[in-house]
Amino acid sequence: MFEWLSEEERKDLKLRFDLDPNANVNSILDEYMKRKRKNRPMLTHDKMYELYHNSDLVQLWFQTPPCRFSQMGKCTMCNYWNGRKITGLMKTMLSELSLPEDCQTILINTCGSCLDPLEVPKEDLLLLLNWLKLCPAQKVIFETHWTTLNLKTLNIINSMLSGKKIMYEIGIESTNSDTLFYLLNKPSSLVDIGGIVKKFINIMLPLL
Repeated sequence: MFEWLSEEERKDLKLRFDLDPNANVNSILDEYMKRKRKNRPMLTHDKMYELYHNSDLVQLWFQTPPCRFSQMGKCTMCNYWNGRKITGLMKTMLSELSLPEDCQTILINTCGSCLDPLEVPKEDLLLLLNWLKLCPAQKVIFETHWTTLNLKTLNIINSMLSGKKIMYEIGIESTNSDTLFYLLNKPSSLVDIGGIVKKFINIMLPLL
């Protein structure tokens, strides 16, 4: 991975601030961001979901507990909503939703990662997938963190949305390891991209 600090500068930061990229923990930025986000207003209970329509694209956002990485102080460039768990939200939302007839693509968003079980429990995800299976959109995009892309979840999505084009939107932000660690405080997915691609290949090959 690309780096922009010299070895001398790296050693100095480790000595003075105990910052070690190999440990992948930037305690200074962790604490700073947790304090900065401490007083973020929480979304109100009545703000359950929003539907945005732009041409043949529909964006569906619904309230969930906040992003786990945000709560840990990660991702300095990010400021997702500070939401909460709303009992029965998924059933209520799906019973009220009506998509426009020209909807070809639907993008699913939450307060962080829509495939994180801490935000969307499995039973709610299954309800959502069943609804997506019956909706007119032929392309479904899930915005989620790369760590949520495990084989079990991918298999469930592929089996329930068979026949639709499925895409996953993940944030890389930078390919520079120093930028990721010293500035963005974002756990790097660069070393795992190959593994993620292999997961997709393993799932898709039997379907071709």
